Amino acid sequence: MPSVRDRLLSHRSKIHPVTVPGVDGEFYLRVMTLGETLEVSKIAETREKEHKSNLEPLLVKTLCEADGTRLFKDGEEDVLTAQVEFPIIRFLYDEAVKINEKKKTLPELADAAKN
Repeated sequence: MPSVRDRLLSHRSKIHPVTVPGVDGEFYLRVMTLGETLEVSKIAETREKEHKSNLEPLLVKTLCEADGTRLFKDGEEDVLTAQVEFPIIRFLYDEAVKINEKKKTLPELADAAKN
């Protein structure tokens, strides 16, 4: 039986199917790790300073195939900007935010653990 550590480190992100209004077929979004979340924040901040959209970094990390394989490599934000209609990007971005949103603050989690 694998150790608790091995089970934790082998856990894979949950995949969420998403249907975009007006677009055929399902898209898939994955939950990011903490490291990916911090990386997206840093990339988005840089893009904002360059007067570029900061929606795409989140999508590059979260859009995936049904098996969890990412659709885009790091640095391919401009591919989305150039080739995908803004309403689709915006819809997917909003969905990615929902599935990656932190539900409770660390103090709230600590308080819950005490009870």
